[in-house]
Amino acid sequence: MEDLTVSVHALVDEAVAFARDAFPDSIHLDVQVDPHLAVRGDAAQLGQVLLNLFINARDAMADGGTLSVRAEAVDLTV
Repeated sequence: MEDLTVSVHALVDEAVAFARDAFPDSIHLDVQVDPHLAVRGDAAQLGQVLLNLFINARDAMADGGTLSVRAEAVDLTV
């Protein structure tokens, strides 16, 4: 299992496609992802993490709501 540069935008797009098909209409998606954002890691594992987060969010919104997803680069240096 080799860590490669992975497009966060592509991973989120896959999770959003799943959510649009599998979530009820009462859950709205608000997605803002930097199209150039990339990380080093295992794409399958990162995708699974995103799907788990989406499913947990869905389960927490029994009455519907908005699932907001944001991803952008930040500088954490002090």
